Amino acid sequence: MKTEQMDEMLQTYLKDPEKQPWPVAEWAFTRPEEIPFAAAVRAACEANLCGRYGTCWTCPPGVGEWEALRDEYRRFERALVFSTCHPLEDSFDFEGMQEGRLAHDRLDEAILALMAGAADSAADSAEEAGKARITDTADTPSHAPDATNATNATNATGATGATGTTGKARENRAARFVLLGAGGCSLCEKCSYPDVPCRHPDKARRSMEACGIDVVSLSRNLGLRYMNGENTVTYFSVLFYRSAPGTEANLLGCRREKTESFS
Repeated sequence: MKTEQMDEMLQTYLKDPEKQPWPVAEWAFTRPEEIPFAAAVRAACEANLCGRYGTCWTCPPGVGEWEALRDEYRRFERALVFSTCHPLEDSFDFEGMQEGRLAHDRLDEAILALMAGAADSAADSAEEAGKARITDTADTPSHAPDATNATNATNATGATGATGTTGKARENRAARFVLLGAGGCSLCEKCSYPDVPCRHPDKARRSMEACGIDVVSLSRNLGLRYMNGENTVTYFSVLFYRSAPGTEANLLGCRREKTESFS
């Protein structure tokens, strides 16, 4: 699937609140290189005000060096930044904040499922195309080597992942998109860090701040509201994505859209 098709798919979803587990408040498309990363953000994590520093794979230092993460995410072609807004009884409504965070997480999961379906569908199409090439050449002995090369090329690009092993499917998806969410991972009661690898590498998510993203500056640069008024809490996520290897994409400038919010 080309990047422009992903753009259209995402915009269609973002403009349809009825399909969303919690409505998107605002969103913007941008270039990954325009997302601000800063050492000061990582330093704030190291201050450990949330108490999660050094306790899980998705928070520093287990998450990795922020410069390496920045370089990794800037290899993608597109970035979608989106937010959700949640009402609170008052500024001390910590239960409401947690409920809002869980609702935001459900939206993250829905968008990831949308992207996974698109990636798997593209992989299925590529696999079928590879099989068709093999069938077309099977009746012509002089072209048999070309059929073998086509099979090897399909496997090398991971295009068989959607209908092959779960590991290959995961690799195919990871190569095309990744989402950074709000706050640290809470899948396990106690993380396996640092003794053994993550138990759920396909479900655990890094937070934007843990990777060094300056969310305040990012929202300001994109014209998105970092705060949505009294007695509300706002959460942000960013989705990085790209087309399949070997395809070209024309990068978009930033586009902003807004839906109803608690202002």
